Amino acid sequence: MQTRISAAVRPQGAGVESGIQALSNTPSGAVWRRLVAVGCVASVAMPLVWAGAATPAIDADLARLLRTMAALKGLIALVSIGVVWWRFSLPVLPKFAVAYLVGAWLMAGCSVVMWQLTHLLAGAAAFHAGLALGLLTAWRDMPRVRDARR
Repeated sequence: MQTRISAAVRPQGAGVESGIQALSNTPSGAVWRRLVAVGCVASVAMPLVWAGAATPAIDADLARLLRTMAALKGLIALVSIGVVWWRFSLPVLPKFAVAYLVGAWLMAGCSVVMWQLTHLLAGAAAFHAGLALGLLTAWRDMPRVRDARR
C-alpha cells in the first residue's frame, strides 16, 4: 500500500523550492565579491600598519627559508581568493559565504604576518585554520554548486 502526501500536508521548507526561495533572499554575488576585496585589503594592511613586535634576530638562511614559505602561503591565499571570487558568481547561502570570507581573510592576513617574521606560530596556525575552513566549506557546499550550474 502506497500513500501519497499532498502538498497541503507536506512540511514547509522541504525540497528544492525552499532552497531556491532562501537563495533569492540573499545578497548578490557582487556584494560578496566586494566584501572579499575590502576584507582582504584590510587583513593585509592591518599587520603592515600595526607591526607591534620587532623582528627577532635569526639566522639569514632561516629568515630566507621562512620568507619563502610565507611567499608560498601568499600564493595559496591568492589562489583561494580567486576560487572564492569565482564561487560568488553563483548563488551561495549566507552561512557558506561568511565561512568563505573568513577563510580568505585569515589566509591573506596571516601570510603577511609570517612574511614579517613576527608571531610565526600564531600566523601559521591561523593560516591553516583559514585554509581548513575554506576547504571544509567548499566540501559542504559542493552539491549546491553542482545544482546551480545545471
